[in-house]
Amino acid sequence: MGRREKPIEPGQGKAAEFAADLRMLRRRTGNVPYRELASRVPYSASSLSAAASGHRLPAWPVVAAYLEACGVTGTGEWHRRWRQAAGLAPEAEPASRTPSGPPPRRAAAPSFPFTGSATASARGPDPADEDGPGAAAEGIPHAPRGVPDPPTRFVGRDHEVEEVCRLLAEHRLLTLTGVGGVGKTRLAQRAARTAGLLLRDGACWVELAEVGSPDVLPYAVVEGLGLAPVPPHTTPTAHLADALHGREILLVLDNCEHLAAACARLAHLLLASTTGVRLLATSRLPLGPAAERLYVVPPLPEDASLALLTDRAALLADATWSPDDVEHARAVIRRLDGLPLAIEFAARRLRALSPGQLLDRLDERLPLLSKGDPVAPERHRSLRAMLDWSHQLCTPAEQRLWARLSVFVGSISLEAAHAVWEAPGAGEAPGSGEGPGPDGALGADGVPGPGVVLGAGEAPGPGVALGAGEGPGSGVALGAGGARGPGVAPHSGVATGSGVATGPGEGAGPEELLDAVDGLIDHSLLLTEPGDGAGRRYTMLETVREYGRDRLARGGDLDDARTRHLLWFRDTVRDAYGRWAGPGQAGRLRELGRELPNLRQALEYGVREDAEPAQARAALDIAHGLVWYWTATGAAEQGVGWLRRALAATAPADGDPAVRAARTRAMWACAFLAVFPADLEAAAGQAAEAAARARADGDQASVGWATTVTALATLTGGGVEESLDAFRAAVADLRAAGDRYGEQNALSILASALCSTGRLEEAVRCLERGFDLSREQDERWHRPYLHWVRAKTRIVERRLTGSDGALAHVLDILEPQRDFADPRALALGHDTLAHCAWLLGRHREAARLLGASEARWPVEETRIAAYRVAALDTARCLRELRAALGEDAYRAARAEGAALPAEEAREWAIRFASDAM
Repeated sequence: MGRREKPIEPGQGKAAEFAADLRMLRRRTGNVPYRELASRVPYSASSLSAAASGHRLPAWPVVAAYLEACGVTGTGEWHRRWRQAAGLAPEAEPASRTPSGPPPRRAAAPSFPFTGSATASARGPDPADEDGPGAAAEGIPHAPRGVPDPPTRFVGRDHEVEEVCRLLAEHRLLTLTGVGGVGKTRLAQRAARTAGLLLRDGACWVELAEVGSPDVLPYAVVEGLGLAPVPPHTTPTAHLADALHGREILLVLDNCEHLAAACARLAHLLLASTTGVRLLATSRLPLGPAAERLYVVPPLPEDASLALLTDRAALLADATWSPDDVEHARAVIRRLDGLPLAIEFAARRLRALSPGQLLDRLDERLPLLSKGDPVAPERHRSLRAMLDWSHQLCTPAEQRLWARLSVFVGSISLEAAHAVWEAPGAGEAPGSGEGPGPDGALGADGVPGPGVVLGAGEAPGPGVALGAGEGPGSGVALGAGGARGPGVAPHSGVATGSGVATGPGEGAGPEELLDAVDGLIDHSLLLTEPGDGAGRRYTMLETVREYGRDRLARGGDLDDARTRHLLWFRDTVRDAYGRWAGPGQAGRLRELGRELPNLRQALEYGVREDAEPAQARAALDIAHGLVWYWTATGAAEQGVGWLRRALAATAPADGDPAVRAARTRAMWACAFLAVFPADLEAAAGQAAEAAARARADGDQASVGWATTVTALATLTGGGVEESLDAFRAAVADLRAAGDRYGEQNALSILASALCSTGRLEEAVRCLERGFDLSREQDERWHRPYLHWVRAKTRIVERRLTGSDGALAHVLDILEPQRDFADPRALALGHDTLAHCAWLLGRHREAARLLGASEARWPVEETRIAAYRVAALDTARCLRELRAALGEDAYRAARAEGAALPAEEAREWAIRFASDAM
């Protein structure tokens, strides 16, 4: 009678893993229906299905039948796993044969039968099989070292396990790569235990972390396989090839990164001299053979990371978490980039800290997460030790780039990386040149060269070994140029006592930078993002970034790198500002959006309390240069905050003419942005100050802009008539200064004010001039605002349809937002179209459009009512919509429009306007 089935919880430990392996076995044998499997053995389809369901641990005879139906004949490892899942002591494989007599001859194992790879049946009978499944292979007197089975639960990698097993079926050499601590070894253990079940000779595990020399590598594999000692006059690699000939085994080489070249040569030899050997390697960088298939192990997703944290914390202490604790725990794992090793370190701290307390301390994660498993390899006993090992594996150029790139946040372009990597020539400041603005050059700022550049003799050159205590492998020199030679331990690189590698690569050019970038990608220290036509971009995990920044600070180079970062983004913004009113506006908006985290980082550095005057000036240029980005994205209040901080930081240098001119431009930009959140008093006061300064300095363009802002503040506050003369004066100043983009802006707002007062003919003349200026410059972002005013004039005239009717102009507002996604333009377009729909008797659509408009309007800004004109008769529109629909239906339609996603609302509005024309 079979053993009674033991109930288990789905997902519980070894039993759930065992059931998952049974399901995977069936998938690998072609997902044969259970009815067909049942026809091969004396068990029903429901019994076989239940065996793999994971709800109950099946009795061994059922498992044996399941395996037989799937074509598996060597069941020893399966039985060991089954006993482990059942919580039973280890025992020899039970005989499925009679108690006496010799074991039956077995057929060749169906190794990865669906791949068409060389299997035992394709090779013919193997002499090693003559004595049955328990016999040792010739030359293998001892059992190979099995795959380790860690005592802690395997969490959150089921998909990755299946993917690795699939790749092992298709490729004979698979390398799991990824940043240190991402879980390569644990994934390899789980996948090897599963994949080994389908190979006649199972899987063998060889740990290489403590193997310090390439010459020792083949001996370590000989030992792991349980082979006899290498005979005299025979090389260890030849001994391996002979012993593995005809075998069907998965050989796992764990922690190959410091022996990458030697592992590559061994892998090439074994693949060439055998047909049934498969290799699974774990390494922080690729090995390199042509046959190698790489699999980059990703960080854990958030839910799996949380499960790992709670599982490991529960092993150390009983605790009940509140909902706030759970949210803090989620924030912790996000800060730890989903790195399993870092999460395990964090779990140890939860014995003494709550998740919230741990979160508060993660700004210093390297010293905080310093208490790991005392029996783990030394490099896995703290977060810093793990990263130290990765650092030692890098060349000096890679070490330097790692440190320098740590000053970035978010993603990094290759050009930006070069800006912080290269060393300037004597007296040259990177990016210190001025860029023109729409109203002329911004003026020289006299920014000095950033930081101190190491001179000749300050960094050890190639061929210098690490000193005692500076890391394993000291005394092994690098080749010329710092390149790693075959078989040379890469952690023999040159590093200064400060912890920042110098020497080769210091001040190197683009080719050397590319080599260093490739190296960091190989080490999974630098991750790539898909290109979008603007070139490849790179990111770093925050933990990796913090380590690099720590190295940079310890080397005394942090200020230099951050200054280069600041100046690069100052120049990037200047270029975008100078070319704003021309072709490519949408692309420039996207570029600035991609760089926004780094722009904030640069601004923060430039406006800090102890910033140098030149750094503060660079921050001021960034803040002013982003004025149109903040306007176009509905983030005016953010812009106001940065401009006010930059103006305060540069106030002590206002006596410098160049700084004074830059501050005047920043004043009117700050005042302009302050109008949108209706900080009208501050806007008017700052605009007046900017105008006075500009007049005194002869800066007519700034006079025009400041006067525009004064008039706009007056108009927004309800003083329509009072604003007209100021707008007309602003237009005249901007035209005289040759600032076509400024004139275009002033004309559009003047035309809107004129429309409000019924002066439609003058408004139309202003709009015609504005359209001419926009077309001359090929300006696209602001042009929809001209169409918005033109649509209002047509609504007043009740000219809704036709090629020059209000609906046509509404389309010219909405269609460009496929590129710009300007929330204010979308809101105004929907609002204007709602008035058209009302006049056309499309009441439900009008209410829906009003809801969509309200949802798009930037929440921090003046309500849209301030932009409507009395002639639109909005009050009457709303009364009639309520009367026609009824209050409930009216509210429902508005809510429906407000609930639409921005893109869906835009496309629906475009279709409606097109149909209504």
